[in-house]
Amino acid sequence: MRKRRRLPGQDKLSGDPMDLLVAEYQREQDDAARTVRLNRFDVARGLRDLRLRLDLTQAEMAKALDISNRTYAAYELGQREVPSGVLATIYARFNVNLHVLLTGEAIVPTPPEKMASCDYVFQVADEVAQRFPDLDQSEIQSMTRQYLKHAEIGGAIDGGALLQIYDLLFRPDDE
Repeated sequence: MRKRRRLPGQDKLSGDPMDLLVAEYQREQDDAARTVRLNRFDVARGLRDLRLRLDLTQAEMAKALDISNRTYAAYELGQREVPSGVLATIYARFNVNLHVLLTGEAIVPTPPEKMASCDYVFQVADEVAQRFPDLDQSEIQSMTRQYLKHAEIGGAIDGGALLQIYDLLFRPDDE
């Protein structure tokens, strides 16, 4: 009589089907919990990197977010999840891309997005040159940079905002 060969993993298949389902469910739960922990640590790392880039202490960052030092430290250590309200405050106060903060991954624009951005920069620079013909090239660049810091790419160019920037950059203080 020939000895039967066992295939790798065959002994796992011979158990109770309910035990197999429970084991599979537990593995999925463990994987999900591990993913949540990793995401929390990605956010914690992003918070720490942001704080260091801003050259702030944990206490200064906590004050800026209107939370306790202990709570902020727990966020930065990955011990607590960061609530959406705190993320909204970070976005509003520090003009941070939340995708980068939450994932640690930079958003790489597509070639058409890059072209659209370049076209918009040229449009703003042309508008500045037309509205303020007395400006030299470096002044036009300064105004364009200032405008683009707050502009929505592709939106209509706001003449009022350009005037405010002009006044901010080029009007004497004694007027």
